[in-house]
Amino acid sequence: MFSLMLFIFLCFLGMLAVQFYMLRSQERLNRALRDEHAQMRVLLRAMESRLDALGCPAPKLAETAVQATPAAQDPLLHLSFDAPAARRAAPRTPVVDPGLDLHMDSGR
Repeated sequence: MFSLMLFIFLCFLGMLAVQFYMLRSQERLNRALRDEHAQMRVLLRAMESRLDALGCPAPKLAETAVQATPAAQDPLLHLSFDAPAARRAAPRTPVVDPGLDLHMDSGR
């Protein structure tokens, strides 16, 4: 009976050690990510100040980049930036995204 209790106690200590190790590694990862984020902000500010000092406009998109559709035309990105009266005046029909259509209606 004593050996069973000792085994359970040692297993509990092992689980505590694993939890402590995981907590320490997550703290190290959190610290590294925080430092990297701060360094990225500093580099971004330095780049913005250099662009402002040169008087350069914002960099143009590459020709291979996909042009974004305006938010007024894209039904998935339509946010509530419009005036409420303008939204009530012209009710919009919901647009079905073909990527989300599961074709569960076999009757058609």
